[in-house]
Amino acid sequence: MKVVFSLVILVLFTGKIFSQTTVTLNCVADANFGYHDGFSTSNANGGNALFNQTFFQPSASGTGYNCGRSVLKFDLSSIPSNAVILSATLDLYGYGPASSTGQVTSVGNAGNNPCLISRVSSSWTELGVTWNSQPTITSQDEDTLAVSTSFNQNYLGVDVTNMVTTMHQNQAINYGFMLHQLYESLPANGMFFSSRENILQGSPPVLHVTYLFH
Repeated sequence: MKVVFSLVILVLFTGKIFSQTTVTLNCVADANFGYHDGFSTSNANGGNALFNQTFFQPSASGTGYNCGRSVLKFDLSSIPSNAVILSATLDLYGYGPASSTGQVTSVGNAGNNPCLISRVSSSWTELGVTWNSQPTITSQDEDTLAVSTSFNQNYLGVDVTNMVTTMHQNQAINYGFMLHQLYESLPANGMFFSSRENILQGSPPVLHVTYLFH
């Protein structure tokens, strides 16, 4: 009823008839990157990986720590420039292989692992982004994924309306989202999600946008 009421008000005051549309957008670029103390990975790129990672954990070398982040982007150009964004929700699908005992063998959700979704504020490329070259982010309107309850938990319908509205209003600054752990100094924790490349084994991330236009 809230949407209908708003639509009636728009028609009365503008004299225009608005239509409501919902689109589902596939991820057009994503990549993971990170650093591993004791190994030279700060310039490594995970643009072809099957998963998007966020983690902080002790280094396998026995000294220092490892940290991982991911970026993902959606093309909003199909949404009319005069559209009013009503809602935007992000679907992230868990990724984490397990052993016969149910324990995560390589990647998967672990620890006290709330994850931030932040709006990226500078450019990056899928096959070029690394820890050393990672883009900047802003904390404005960022969202937090709650601590996971399973090693491959899905997070569906994550509200990113305000961030998508900003991206849509100025397509030139649509650099997408960054996923990163809230606690990047408290090992060990992590969340892992299927990437856009993981079509056969999992479900790639998608963005649902509902908007009004005339």
